[in-house]
Amino acid sequence: MDQILDGVISIIPSQQQPEGSTSEKKKRRRYLRVDEADKWHEHFQDLVDFKKIHNHTLVPHTFPINPALGRWVKRQRYQHKQLQQGKESTMIPERLELLESIGFVWDSHEVSWKEKLEELIKYKEKHGNCDVPYYFPLNPQLATWATRQRRQYTLYNQNKKSSMNPKRIAMLEILGFKWNTRVASKSTTDKVVRDDTATKKEEQQTRTASQAPPPLPPIQQ
Repeated sequence: MDQILDGVISIIPSQQQPEGSTSEKKKRRRYLRVDEADKWHEHFQDLVDFKKIHNHTLVPHTFPINPALGRWVKRQRYQHKQLQQGKESTMIPERLELLESIGFVWDSHEVSWKEKLEELIKYKEKHGNCDVPYYFPLNPQLATWATRQRRQYTLYNQNKKSSMNPKRIAMLEILGFKWNTRVASKSTTDKVVRDDTATKKEEQQTRTASQAPPPLPPIQQ
């Protein structure tokens, strides 16, 4: 009988928790959380470095220099929206405080608007004004945006629904943006295009000259 019992006991599996048990899963999740936290801070430091260079945190959605940073910034806005709606979110108070401390912009529409404002600033630096032609093939999106700002300004003054607000009005007027300007004529448009084309040609010639090999020394007779 004792031998039979010993045989039965020998084939009973031990009570040790098998691999993949609840405790093991909890441990893996803990390690994953630590790893995700480290990656979050790495991306945050990339954003800090971006701001040092550009003086803002408006990373484009498509940022070829660091595509992962563009995706991470978009994800932070999504998590912030989840938090505001009382849904599950990874936007903990510490992260929220860090992002706001560097002037992070939560509204994606505001980001798009400020990206176009940056393009308008560059336009003014090159042409001396903000009068983007209605027909501007070099940047048709900027031309459309400028026209839309005037339309939204009109709606705002009529107390109608508008995306325009006092802050945007002030930012545009500081640049000298004209609200009642007439649509640029085709001759004006052609002049702007010619100026830009000439500038690009000069830049190309300068680069070509800088890359040219040095002249050969004269042949000794």
